[in-house]
Amino acid sequence: MYRVKTPVGEFHIREDGDLIEFKPYGSDEEAVRELLQSSGSFQKEAYTIFWEKQEDIFEKAGVDYKEYPGVRRRIALKISDALLRESTGAEDILIGSVEALDDVNRTIGLLYSRLAAWCQSAGRDVDLEEGIELDKLIKALKESSQKPLLNFALQVKNLNQYRAVLEGEIEEYMGKNAPNLSGLAGPILGAKMISRAKGLKRLADMPGSRIQVLGASQAMFRFLKRKGSPPKHGIIYEHPLISKSPHWQRGKIARSFASKLAIAARLDAYSGIDRATELREKLMERVKTVKKSFVEEPKKLRIIKTPKAVRRKKGGRGI
Repeated sequence: MYRVKTPVGEFHIREDGDLIEFKPYGSDEEAVRELLQSSGSFQKEAYTIFWEKQEDIFEKAGVDYKEYPGVRRRIALKISDALLRESTGAEDILIGSVEALDDVNRTIGLLYSRLAAWCQSAGRDVDLEEGIELDKLIKALKESSQKPLLNFALQVKNLNQYRAVLEGEIEEYMGKNAPNLSGLAGPILGAKMISRAKGLKRLADMPGSRIQVLGASQAMFRFLKRKGSPPKHGIIYEHPLISKSPHWQRGKIARSFASKLAIAARLDAYSGIDRATELREKLMERVKTVKKSFVEEPKKLRIIKTPKAVRRKKGGRGI
């Protein structure tokens, strides 16, 4: 008996090409997974027999042979996407984009501070926080003779526009290659986690406890040197569920969030099945439970230290 895996399912055939059993795949994702797993166990003799009598085999299995080329093409494209996703080059581009985005954000912050100081020295009082007044400032500067200040403001605006383009490229990549992480944490934060872990598969192999403190290496080193308390969260603090919650709830929410992120990363790395909605609903249920159970900050326990034993003075009898 031979087993032949195709984009529509698995065929069990005899040596003469007669069909024994046909097991159809339930979805395209299952077909891609099965074909990738069997790529190293190719039997030339089995496939030779199958291709010689494939029309008869398809007819006995109840599969429309005319639709098979379309299914084969669709699955082939998805396999190509999966292989590209696994290639280091694609992830290197993502990691580079995330690092570039961090650099752009820092640069924009510095340039906003410089522009605000320059405007103040030039007698213009504007609020450039978040770039709300930037367009108004540029319009006013065009009507004045302050050309150097105008050119500087235009460069800041151009950098803002490039940041939007860079974020759009990251979101597009995450939507195609990491839908669970993107749907649960957001595309930018999900990409930052992949970048910190140096790859999606490395992130998927991490336990939830490691993901929870990913990006908090300095705080962890301080704790290990006994110079502080252990960190409760790393870069996942950027998510509003944690950053906008009271400080006494953040640790519990971070633990639940990290455990769901670990599941999301494994789904993206090894299955490709999108379960972001389900994971998000379960996370929100847990967050609601935490917020109901810990409405007020718990009272801190007062630690009463026992007095030190009275030491004997050197050469004395003591007390």
